[in-house]
Amino acid sequence: MRLIKFYRKLSIQTKVRSLLLIFLTFTVLALYWTYRQQVKKILDDTHGMMMSSLRDISEIMSMVAILTDSGFTETDYEMLKPYFEERKYFETGYPFLVTQQGDFLLHPWKEGTNELNAENHIKRLSYGEGSGYFKYLFSVDNRVKWQYISYFKPYDAYLVVNFYEEELFRGLTKLRTAIVLSVILGIILFLLSNRYIVNPIFEAIKKVKTIIGDIANGKATNKINEHRHDEIGEMTQSIDQLIVEIERKALFADEIAKGDLNAQLPLISDEDVLGKSLINMRDKLASTQEIEKQQQVEIEQQNWVNRGVTAISDILRQDINNIDELSYKIVSNLVTYVGANMGGVFMVNNETDDIFIEMVACYAYNRRRLEKKTLMPGEGLVGECILEKEKIYIKKLPDDYINIVSGLGESSPKELLIIPLKTDNEVVGAIELASLNEIESHSIELVEKVSETLASTIIKMKANLRTEKLLEQTNEQAMQMKAQEEELRQNMEEMQSTQEQMRAREEILIEELELIKVENQKLEETINTLKSTGK
Repeated sequence: MRLIKFYRKLSIQTKVRSLLLIFLTFTVLALYWTYRQQVKKILDDTHGMMMSSLRDISEIMSMVAILTDSGFTETDYEMLKPYFEERKYFETGYPFLVTQQGDFLLHPWKEGTNELNAENHIKRLSYGEGSGYFKYLFSVDNRVKWQYISYFKPYDAYLVVNFYEEELFRGLTKLRTAIVLSVILGIILFLLSNRYIVNPIFEAIKKVKTIIGDIANGKATNKINEHRHDEIGEMTQSIDQLIVEIERKALFADEIAKGDLNAQLPLISDEDVLGKSLINMRDKLASTQEIEKQQQVEIEQQNWVNRGVTAISDILRQDINNIDELSYKIVSNLVTYVGANMGGVFMVNNETDDIFIEMVACYAYNRRRLEKKTLMPGEGLVGECILEKEKIYIKKLPDDYINIVSGLGESSPKELLIIPLKTDNEVVGAIELASLNEIESHSIELVEKVSETLASTIIKMKANLRTEKLLEQTNEQAMQMKAQEEELRQNMEEMQSTQEQMRAREEILIEELELIKVENQKLEETINTLKSTGK
């Protein structure tokens, strides 16, 4: 029913032209379909006939192969050559025999040659030990040929037949001529019907057509103002309304082009597709403009973060071996760059059995603060941040809250941010920032990135300091051991010298004792002599 209603609403010229065009189209399609069916039938019949013929030739070759030795011999050639020369297909078709290596065994003029790398032979090899057919462009005369192949195993060769495609369709010449004449006749009838039936109708709406053409070409035009009471009159009224709407929508588009995304456009009806599209375009442009602004802000913020990270990285690359000094440079630059008012760096001191947290750097109101504060893990916001390994971000702090909990000073910031200094699950401290203004998300992102980098650097510095300290202790112990060894050597030398002196003294005493014994003996002899003389 809808199709019938739609057809009734069409103008007369559209109906007539449509019917004539549909009739002509169906006639041409029917003739073309008939021609294609005939072509398909000829191809199918030819393919079947050729494959059957190849099987017949293969049977003859099988009989010859049985009578001769294995493989293709001179006897096979002499027996098959006359048979191959007698076989003809259409006007120019002929069979031939070519091995898988591309050597022609039987051919009207290519015997003894090879085409292993030829495109046609490559296609033959794609069929393996099977059969099939394909068409190709003959390079000699650029005409299309069909080639049918069947693998013959006793000779390890392909039996091939080829011929020109045009020879298949010579019988269709009359059919093609009839189809062409029918199409020409149909076109002539269509043109005559347009001239003597449809054109008079178009003469009545020529003026309307001109206006529509101007509108289609984007030209500014005036209203038709044609007062009629037939279909043409209705058409002219619609065109006048269209002209008014186009002018109004053009003005609306100009306002949008000037950047006025608040311009308004009343719709003709709920089905005003162009008006809705223009309004949708305006809304999308406004949305896109807002998104672009937001993206630009995000890009600028990201660039700001990257510049901050680069600046902090430059500081970390400096040759600073003191953690307190490094922490001060980081926090002072960070406070200044972020626009905060106060900042501090806290480090976990685990060098003794009693672990505690100490402030190693503080920067407030553009000057260095030399305050020293210690906290226990979990004490205050800093202790809680380090213990929980999570950031703390508090807005709308009470005036005295930071003095009680964070310990950065006696000012009264409104927002507080504490980021743990951690790598993986190891926390070495925290960065604390306090600001009178809002700490924005990109500033928090910067502090988080800096905290990761600073934590890694501090861990490395502590490891290096421990290594240096161990190295110094090792060197000191080595020097002490060397001194002790030297002292022991000197003592040994002194003991050896003393022993030698004692041995020399003992020898002297022994000699003196011997002398005394000798003297005593002499004295005794003298006494005895005297006694003897006295008697």
